[in-house]
Amino acid sequence: MSTAASRGQRRIDEIGEESRRRILDAAEGLFADYTAWVRGDDARRRDGLEHWARVQRPRDADPEAAATREHAFAVALNGALIGIHLQALIDPGSFDLDEAMRAVVDRFGTNVTGIWDTPPAA
Repeated sequence: MSTAASRGQRRIDEIGEESRRRILDAAEGLFADYTAWVRGDDARRRDGLEHWARVQRPRDADPEAAATREHAFAVALNGALIGIHLQALIDPGSFDLDEAMRAVVDRFGTNVTGIWDTPPAA
């Protein structure tokens, strides 16, 4: 390969590497923005789910144990909802998003009284 061709190929490789770096930097910035947004949204949604569980708490439930279980319930439900949304972002159109959301909410909603049940001994 001639010297001019070699320099040309090196320059093409440099341009390609620079393009990859810029794409990765942009993706990292978008991910950081998305992560910050999700964290804020995540906390509000989780707090709302905890409140929703708390107002349904049986009067005879131990407040400390109930609060721990309500928090765990909110984290689990919130995680399921986030997971469904991530699947929709990764592979849009591969499933019915509304139906998936309904299925999760229906399953958790019909079992909400189980939040305060005493767990079996380990």
